[in-house]
Amino acid sequence: MNLSENDAFVYKGKQVNGKATVLKMNEKMGMIKGYSSITVVNSSTLFTINLTILSPEA
Repeated sequence: MNLSENDAFVYKGKQVNGKATVLKMNEKMGMIKGYSSITVVNSSTLFTINLTILSPEA
């Protein structure tokens, strides 16, 4: 969940390649197959990104 005051860009993999998924503020994103490694890019120079990551329940 993006708890920030701005959007974050989520890329599949360990590099900033391909199309990003925009994670808007106060929005949740489920991880689908292929997103075991992600790169998050902050879209702002004024605000920091604050993400909460929940692991799946066993």
